[in-house]
Amino acid sequence: MASMLGLTVGSDDARPNLIAYLRDKWVLLILDTCEHLIESVAALAAAIIETAPEVHILATSREALRIDGERVYRLDALAFPPDDEVITAAAVQTFPAMQLFVERARTSGAHLVIGDVEAPIVAAICRKLDGVALAIELAARRVESYGLQQTASLLDQHLALPWPGSRATPARQRTLQATLNWSYELLTAPERMVLRRLAIFVGHFTLEAALEVITSATLDRSAVFGAIDSLVAKSMLATQPIGAMMRYRLLDTTRAHVLENQADDSERTEMAMRHAAYFQRWLEQFGADWPTLST
Repeated sequence: MASMLGLTVGSDDARPNLIAYLRDKWVLLILDTCEHLIESVAALAAAIIETAPEVHILATSREALRIDGERVYRLDALAFPPDDEVITAAAVQTFPAMQLFVERARTSGAHLVIGDVEAPIVAAICRKLDGVALAIELAARRVESYGLQQTASLLDQHLALPWPGSRATPARQRTLQATLNWSYELLTAPERMVLRRLAIFVGHFTLEAALEVITSATLDRSAVFGAIDSLVAKSMLATQPIGAMMRYRLLDTTRAHVLENQADDSERTEMAMRHAAYFQRWLEQFGADWPTLST
């Protein structure tokens, strides 16, 4: 950063020079992709804010810096149609996820005409990818080679992870596999363990279900609470409030990546048995009220 501002630094630590330079400046600093240096960036940003009151910082990161004066603005996934909505060709102009898919498919060379038959397939693809822009772009690039229906079928088989994207992007963003590996490697060991074990759940689950299924002698409840809090903060675990209750869900691509590349067979088998036992108990207790209850 110091070199970008044209500063001469006389030591290995550029922070004092940088802060002194910014002290009386009116500047907007943009710090992009901070998650792999979060502690250092947070310390630097806090020092700048304290010393240089007219400097504003825009930082992009998978998790908040957690410093005084920070305001978090979460970028949601692109909107896509709900599963119970009748989709027509006109919906493409209504939902940003569908717009992006069609635009990227066409710019990649596909002769894609969207009618009322094709629109539900595009909607299903965007829904499968949870509205994640990078995933949608990578899938859209396949339409020229495989066609729309076959692209959707390959996504259902979780074969999208190694699909390559633009050569101009950083290596960690050229495939879904690389992006998910990058995010996974930034997690702590307890966070990785919790994420691997949570992959046993398909769809939404409650905190109670998670605690019952994934805690063990090597992973106690306090560790699970801490890891879930952190995974939510790092956008690795999606949340959905239902009344006063919170439900959680791994994005489909994240879950597929964890199951196929990170979880070992013995851990997966143990989690499957605990998962089955939990829901057997749940059905025995609440089965009669199934139409009005959810887990």
